[in-house]
Amino acid sequence: MQKQKQIKNRFFFILAFTAILFCLPHIVSAATIYFAPASGSFKTGDLINASVYVNTQSQAINNTEGTIYFPADTLEVISVSKSGSIFSLWVEEPSFSNGAGSISFNGGVPTPGFTGASGKVIGIVFRAKKAGTASTYFASASIRANDGFGTNILTGTGQAQFEITSTTEPPPQEEPKEEPKEEPKEEPQTKTVSSAISSNTHPDPNNWYNNSSPRLSWNLPAGVTAVRILYSENPNSQPSVVYQPAISSKALDGVGDGVWYFHLQLKNANGWGAVTRFRFQIDTVKPNDFSISVAGERDDNDPVGHFILSANDETSGIDHFTIKIDNGEEQTWQGKSGEVYNTSILGVGEHTLFIKAFDKAGNYLADSVSFTVKALAAPVFIDYPQDLLAGDEFIVRGKTNPNSQVTIWIEKEGEQAIAETVTSDADGNFILTLKDGFKKGIYNIWASVIDGRGAQSDNSAKLTTVIKQSDVSKIGMQAVNLLSIVIILVALVLLLASLSLFGWRKVLVFRRKIRKETRDAEEKLHKMFNVLRDDIREQIQTMERAKNRRALSVAEKRVLKKLQESLDKTELEMEKEINDIEKI
Repeated sequence: MQKQKQIKNRFFFILAFTAILFCLPHIVSAATIYFAPASGSFKTGDLINASVYVNTQSQAINNTEGTIYFPADTLEVISVSKSGSIFSLWVEEPSFSNGAGSISFNGGVPTPGFTGASGKVIGIVFRAKKAGTASTYFASASIRANDGFGTNILTGTGQAQFEITSTTEPPPQEEPKEEPKEEPKEEPQTKTVSSAISSNTHPDPNNWYNNSSPRLSWNLPAGVTAVRILYSENPNSQPSVVYQPAISSKALDGVGDGVWYFHLQLKNANGWGAVTRFRFQIDTVKPNDFSISVAGERDDNDPVGHFILSANDETSGIDHFTIKIDNGEEQTWQGKSGEVYNTSILGVGEHTLFIKAFDKAGNYLADSVSFTVKALAAPVFIDYPQDLLAGDEFIVRGKTNPNSQVTIWIEKEGEQAIAETVTSDADGNFILTLKDGFKKGIYNIWASVIDGRGAQSDNSAKLTTVIKQSDVSKIGMQAVNLLSIVIILVALVLLLASLSLFGWRKVLVFRRKIRKETRDAEEKLHKMFNVLRDDIREQIQTMERAKNRRALSVAEKRVLKKLQESLDKTELEMEKEINDIEKI
């Protein structure tokens, strides 16, 4: 029983440890998205400025997307703005629908992404429509880490709740788009007031905008008790919808396309002032009838494409076109509809034009067209040197397009090719002459051509030229080789003569030294023999004197005689050897 309990405890420990390991990444990589402000009290007609923020919890992110729900019966969206957003790339531009009560967005930022506790995503301007509690929340959302995998690290979403109360003034009348049947009479203008109208959504009365929800605003001078407004397509309409107390702004929604006028009157204690008007222009529809056609008859070799761009926009009119060729940059073309657009000079191959037709409100319709630029026929060599001697004049002749630029390439095997340019004549003939010629070797020759339009050809087939060494060059080389040998032999002779002179000088010095040493040896030998002879003679005389006292033995006489003979013989031999050395 105890053993089963231990096994059970171990199992729960392992299960808890595994759960902790799986939870750790979510704890480390956590992010939230929320509203600011998250609450507030407002009156009907008030504007509510709210923003969406992200808190990355120290984790770098590169994308956030979401769908926001708001009660369409209590709130209406005036505008959604990207101003001040941390995101610069938009997969889906911020958009809203007052009918569906939703706002959607999908934005991104390049590496290294964004890290922070209050990164602004979008700004939202609501208008309070009626009294009640308006709760906004995220129907769906995701925050993706900048980790190369797009990991969703969202752990929580916030919501906002706004309390809206009714104003004391009677509810505003519905703004009629048509002029009222009975126009109000103009009040005396003495000491009355008026105010200029402006718009942050449609600021320029002469420009077109694709926003159907304009916002108009004006200043309220002191003493103004009521305003009277109206918007219509008639520039002379009189305002008829009264707001009391006075309001200083009005947000319109769902205004149709066309030219509109907003009319305003202010009332103070002295009555109604003069009517001020503000014009705004709306176009939310894309251009129609956009077509791209080839201008004239297409020449497949022409490197420039000629196309007629035709588009129509019934409301604001066509403003410009943007054109992108292949993978190049998008460029603006200010030509009018029906005019011919000419591309830049293009290379050989297939090309595609991506074209957008924009109206004056920024709406556009896109289309594309593909075409092919074919290569010109390559130049043909009529005459060229197949065998040539080094240094000889190099001449090639050929045929190609008239009045065109011909580039002739000459390449020695193992070396970089050189290019020479000539111009063909009216018949297409061309000639290249190089007076200096080339060195010995094997050369490849080919050519290409560009005509006056910029059309190019492929390279021609390569031809081979062998340049040999000339006879004069061979004789010259032989002479140079012979001269080199002679110079080497002369140098060797001079070297041997120098060595012989040096050796002979050494021999003379050596002979003088030997002669001197020989003479010295001869003199010393004679001196030594003279001394030796004198000593021996003195001994002989001594012995002879002793002979008178006693007679010498036969052996003694023999020794004396033999000694005298050896001494004489040795002296003669030594003198002979010294004379032989001196002769050598």
